[in-house]
Amino acid sequence: MNDEPILKVRITNVDYSQQVPGPLDRTESLFAALNKVPVLNVFGHTSAGQKACVHIHNVFPYLYIEYTGQLDPESVNKFINRLGRKLNHALSLVLRRNPYAQQTPQHIVAILPVKGTHFYGFHHRRSVFLKIVFSDPRLIRKAQLLLESGTICEKAWQTYEGHVDYKLQFLCDFNLYGCNWLDIGDCRFREPLPDPPEYDTSPSSIAPYMTPWNSENTPAELVHSVQPVPVRSTRSYNVLELDISAWDILNRHSLPGRSIPSRLAPPFSGAGDPDELFVHSVRELWEDERRRRAAKGMDPTPPRPKETARTVDPERTRWVASDRLWSEVDARIEREKEKPGKVTPADENKPIPWEAWLMTPFESVEALFPRHEQRRRQKRRDQQSAALNAAEDDWSQRRHTDEDAEDDAKWAGSQQLKRAIKEAQVVEEAWLPHPDFQVEEDDDWDSGHDPPSAQPRTPVKQHPLVRNGSKPGTPSNDGQLSPLNGDKINGHLINGENPFTTPRHDRTPHRSSPLKRSIRAFEENDVERSNSVTPARSYHTPTPPLRQNPDNATLKRGVHFDEEDERTPKRPRLQDEADDIAVEPWIASLESFTSPNTPMASSSPVLTQRDPAKPLSNSSFAYAFVPPARGGIVQTLQPSKVYKDPHYSKRSDAPERAREYAGRLFRLRWGGHATEFEATLQGVDPSPMIDSPSWATSAWELASRAPTRRETEDWLSDPAQADAQSASAKRRKQVQSQLESITQGNRYGLRVATHKPSEFSTREKQNMSVLAVEVFARSRGRLIPDPVEDELSIVSFAFQDDAGEGGRDTYEVGLIIVASPQVDFSRLRDLAGGNIELVDTESELINKLIDRILDWDPDVLTGWDVQSSSWNYLAGRAKQYGVDLAEQISRVLSPPSRNGQDSWSLTHTSTFRVSGRHVINVWRHLRKELTLTSYTFENVAFQVLKRRTPLYPASTLTQWYYSPIPLHTVQLIDYLLERTVMVIEILDETELITKTAEFARVFGVEFFSVLERGSQYMVESFMFRIAKPQNFILISPSKEQVGRQNAAECVPLIMEPQSAFYKGPLVVLDFTSLYPSIMIAYNYCYSTCLGRVGHFKGKSKFGVTDLNLPPGILELLKDDITISPNGMMFVKEHVRRSLLSKMLSELLDTRAMVKQGMKTAKGDKSLLRLLNARQLSLKYIANVTYGYTSASYSGRMPAVEIADAIVQSGRETLEKAVHLIDSTSKWGAKVVYGDTDSLFIYLPGRTKEEAFRIGHEMADTITSLNPAPVQMKFEKVYLPCLLMAKKRYVGFKYETPDEVEPGFDDKGIETVRRDGCAVGRKMVEASLRILFNTQDLSEVKDYCRRQWSKILEGRLPIQEYIIAKEVRLGSYSEGVAPPPGAAVAALKAVEDPQAEAQYGERVPYVIIRGEGRRLVDRAVSPDVLLRNREQRIDPIYYITRQLIPPLERIFNLVGADVQSWYDEMPKKLRADRAQSIISIPGQEKEGQMLKAPGNRTIERHFRSNLCLVCGEQTDDAVCSACSQDLPSTIHSLYTRMHLGEQRLQDTQRICASCSGAPPGEPIRCESLDCEWLYERVKAEEEASAFVEIPRLVEQLCQRDI
Repeated sequence: MNDEPILKVRITNVDYSQQVPGPLDRTESLFAALNKVPVLNVFGHTSAGQKACVHIHNVFPYLYIEYTGQLDPESVNKFINRLGRKLNHALSLVLRRNPYAQQTPQHIVAILPVKGTHFYGFHHRRSVFLKIVFSDPRLIRKAQLLLESGTICEKAWQTYEGHVDYKLQFLCDFNLYGCNWLDIGDCRFREPLPDPPEYDTSPSSIAPYMTPWNSENTPAELVHSVQPVPVRSTRSYNVLELDISAWDILNRHSLPGRSIPSRLAPPFSGAGDPDELFVHSVRELWEDERRRRAAKGMDPTPPRPKETARTVDPERTRWVASDRLWSEVDARIEREKEKPGKVTPADENKPIPWEAWLMTPFESVEALFPRHEQRRRQKRRDQQSAALNAAEDDWSQRRHTDEDAEDDAKWAGSQQLKRAIKEAQVVEEAWLPHPDFQVEEDDDWDSGHDPPSAQPRTPVKQHPLVRNGSKPGTPSNDGQLSPLNGDKINGHLINGENPFTTPRHDRTPHRSSPLKRSIRAFEENDVERSNSVTPARSYHTPTPPLRQNPDNATLKRGVHFDEEDERTPKRPRLQDEADDIAVEPWIASLESFTSPNTPMASSSPVLTQRDPAKPLSNSSFAYAFVPPARGGIVQTLQPSKVYKDPHYSKRSDAPERAREYAGRLFRLRWGGHATEFEATLQGVDPSPMIDSPSWATSAWELASRAPTRRETEDWLSDPAQADAQSASAKRRKQVQSQLESITQGNRYGLRVATHKPSEFSTREKQNMSVLAVEVFARSRGRLIPDPVEDELSIVSFAFQDDAGEGGRDTYEVGLIIVASPQVDFSRLRDLAGGNIELVDTESELINKLIDRILDWDPDVLTGWDVQSSSWNYLAGRAKQYGVDLAEQISRVLSPPSRNGQDSWSLTHTSTFRVSGRHVINVWRHLRKELTLTSYTFENVAFQVLKRRTPLYPASTLTQWYYSPIPLHTVQLIDYLLERTVMVIEILDETELITKTAEFARVFGVEFFSVLERGSQYMVESFMFRIAKPQNFILISPSKEQVGRQNAAECVPLIMEPQSAFYKGPLVVLDFTSLYPSIMIAYNYCYSTCLGRVGHFKGKSKFGVTDLNLPPGILELLKDDITISPNGMMFVKEHVRRSLLSKMLSELLDTRAMVKQGMKTAKGDKSLLRLLNARQLSLKYIANVTYGYTSASYSGRMPAVEIADAIVQSGRETLEKAVHLIDSTSKWGAKVVYGDTDSLFIYLPGRTKEEAFRIGHEMADTITSLNPAPVQMKFEKVYLPCLLMAKKRYVGFKYETPDEVEPGFDDKGIETVRRDGCAVGRKMVEASLRILFNTQDLSEVKDYCRRQWSKILEGRLPIQEYIIAKEVRLGSYSEGVAPPPGAAVAALKAVEDPQAEAQYGERVPYVIIRGEGRRLVDRAVSPDVLLRNREQRIDPIYYITRQLIPPLERIFNLVGADVQSWYDEMPKKLRADRAQSIISIPGQEKEGQMLKAPGNRTIERHFRSNLCLVCGEQTDDAVCSACSQDLPSTIHSLYTRMHLGEQRLQDTQRICASCSGAPPGEPIRCESLDCEWLYERVKAEEEASAFVEIPRLVEQLCQRDI
């Protein structure tokens, strides 16, 4: 076999089938020959572009059980023989086979003893496992149940890795990734091979795997001498077909085995090389980025983010319960000292007899390979191991040397050293050592840390200033200790501790010289300055202090001046515990520090500089301090930023009394001077949430100069102004019949973001060919065609080759039509030159389609709705002829590994499955990609492709098919073809295939698994790829074990928000990937967990098992463990690197690299989309890893204790951040809401710029107090903002300080929810925008009343009222009424079984009038309402149930009563319309005779009493005044009729431009997602009423005569 690939195949599809053993298959088993073996089928294309089908032999599924018997070879072999026979016998019984028959299939291939390490819990020694290899992947689950049941060898066995899918086992064992390359070192081709090209244009110097294979250039030794049994359809002419064995796969060669760090005493070896990438797909992303950067002329190595210095609490004080937990650990260690059999470090060197002759699980993959292959691979592994060890030694030595040399070079050449020496010389000269403060250096201390300070952690009463403003102790860059790094504030010790940190240790040895101290301090502070925001500090002048009044000694809390010896610096005296100066512990949170460049008014004052040798005269006085300058005083008088409160601009709108809501009283006044105060009903003292400055009083000022009298008269006399006033009044009187809403983000109200085209970009090849199919069958009336009864007439197809370039012009589009008199080329001349095939019968149509599919050999079969039409309809019709369509078009002559006939496929993908091809049900997969209220084809095409498409019912299409007019048949064909082509265009635009392929390449799973499988499957792919080379064995818990786990004890911190309207800036801080960062920072993982500190109910319960540690391990590792806040113990990284930590580190670092690469790829749209797909896939895996550990119901390998450790660590981290922010007075901030990993912080009285500065400062401070990589990130500023409830808030968002126009950011409220109507979403957003922009409640009130009036008068289109909710028929209780949407769907299913809503489909409905009827009975489909104009929308329901409740939830927080706005407004409810809007005497009785009594409501007894001309009240159609002026009245009536006809003509023209209907033809489109449908129906109704106008005019003329 070659070490270089002779062929490369991109893995597009992976499937398997059971086949009769061939010449390449292994037939030996544990007992007898195998009669069926699994063969993996890999489909894809070669690097030369040829389609290929690779049959991979000798890959068998397996699982593990632990062996605890005797370890001598004879005992092991005897047990293996016994186990194999019993298990094979039991499987035969389960399969209903006679186990004693001679031809009984053998199910067990082999049972191999291996040595591996338990992954579930920390295990320092290897265990013996038995690897049971099976002959059929479908037997794994059955064997697992048999082993767990206790029927095999009289023991209930715990199984391992039985839950891993066969295909995933194969991909992980051989280092293969979906949609990536399969490298083949040797193969055997099947004949016939493709014919050679007429002209060979391939260069001779290319690699062998780039050469297209054909019958001439293929060596004879690479062709089967005896052709095996065909496994594929012999009609797939264009496919290379070859067979390989498992040992021919070269990808496994790049997967080295790794040892598990298991030392229990120093030197530990668990950390390893942090830059080594274990996951091959992640490594490829780095290599791809290096190549791209090198091609651009950039540095090939992507930059890594620089980590700032951090100060973290020691292990025993990190969490709230750390002291108690560590005391339990100490007590447990003491108890274990008396136990026998303790583990000691010497046990590691004891030889284990059986380890030498057992292989590892990683090596056991090759155990069934031929002997020569095993020897060759062992030799290669030895070479790789030697090279790896040499590289590790070289890295270990070079790493420390390079780092030290780099640090020394930077330090020696920096300006810090020069600046530090120069400024520290002043301190060096004045420094006098004192024997009490001499600290002896301890040899045991590490050279990178200082010993603890000799000063006790108690406050001192007095403290003098020293020269240059320095304090005793380690100075910072401005001469005083930072509270983040020490225990002092402004030179004083405090009696409390920072909740995050302990005193920070220097990285240099402790020295007594302040010169060296100062050098170290400058070095540390320079690192701190590298942060975006530096913690502010107070500033002191170097002038020595003068004597001052003792009463004024304290200028600021924590800053004092001594009464004696001010001029001479003296050493600090130790403070006794009796000294009592109250200093709050949380003063340490930077409250007394300001920016070094901006001294605060309350900091230490500038002292006078008087010559002390010159005496003062008797008449002279000296100031104790220099008087402040005028500028400083003016600066202190500047008020905080004042924001306007919600108010009423109209005096009449302001309520007379205060309103109580949720325990608070609101007194809203007019003019913008609202006073809000809180008071609970129990009499608690009022505490206003938002404090207004005391100096903020009411004041009036002119916005501009008032006009003079002459200017006013001239303006009034201008005729243009008079006309404008008249037109304005006219517009106000004739209100628009549309909802007034906010300006949409785009012109057409699209909800899907559009991609701007780039002239520099080219689309990346998706490397998958796609075939889309749509069908037409003649229906019966308005029923949807049924595949059991209705025959196919037309099949349209659109094929896109694997290049995927050029758009729809490159698609191969055509039709297969059953010949009939309606479809004939002589009749349809325009279609004669198209790609159309006429067949005689339906069966011939199906055969033609099958032939085309086999010729094209597409990778993907798709259709808009595969389940109810398209491919499933074709399969249903083929079944009527006894043909299995899926089998006929499959790439192999065997059923797929999953036939799709299960509930999951029915509700999440499609039940139509084809072996070797992916079937994509477009509408269902787009539900995950797009966020829409309707997922009909027409709406998705509009949102994605930005163009409207008509919808014709089945009855209309059938009428066109039978129509004698040829144009109608052409319309049918064009409609069908256009929909087919648009399906592929939607896939291209959404990049569903490209993105899924990239996800598969990163996740390492097969293409369709990305669409079909859940997140746990993806996590396992990553986890297995790291665990298998390290010989970890992963447990497969049963459902009962998962259910018997302990209940979760910890919940994330979700604070109850302080619901209110925040007029000032609200800063949002967010921990970046908090849970993954915590798992990395604290080394949380299955393999590092030592169990609970104390036993739980007498057991050491850990997840699904009991974790019993040998005595002595805790004593050995007591200084190398981490205790989580929930009491779980984990070893530290240097003992054993967490597998999850390694995996997540690679994911997060790679995602940061990809996002950095996106910044350099501006202008290249295809590259940006590719990189965005990569970073989304990495983010997805990182975020769902925690969920893998916490899945308590459907978990595949859960561990609730690990999940609790992650959650509680995140909770306490967030709680500490909240405490720090609330207690730091210099920020003046208050945390008003927190949710899992984010904080909402209110900064009253601050400007937007200050909010950004403080927000960054808070984020950097919190980041520095947590271990890497936990990072608090500044996200945005809301100004203003409305906090409503948990996960429900809205505000104007600013992401940069210079952003002028804010974004409207809404979470969890009606503006983003999809379970309401459009009018509700628009009204809520418009009202919020008015409130945020003006704070004027009068304007909001007027807006709401105008919209309510329109709704009551029926001036809004039906589309505004449509509600669409997901329906899951069959899952509702029978004892209660179903939801309205389910009732509408059930009614449609009763009328037409083929119209039954699919699982999860969003069903639209509206609520009509019906007093006394249930809501569910008043829900009807919008198309029913359109067809029956007797029914009307219920405006009262929509106003009181859909509009007012969400508005009340918002405006109750500012004290406004929305319900009273509606109750007090004059209401004009529109009655149901009569047959005509014109009532003509003598025709009323005739009209009533035509209508049945049951269709009339009480409103039908009333008719309009308004004049058609002037609108005044009258009993006739035209009032008496208008009847007197007959010419004007006739002109007005005919003008109105003309305008109505013109409106109808305009809507007809617009609809015709979309549907292609010729002039004069009626528009048959019934797309409920198009607003023009409702406009057209409305115009048609009005135009039908205007036909009475000529008769009315005739009657008026006769009356006048």
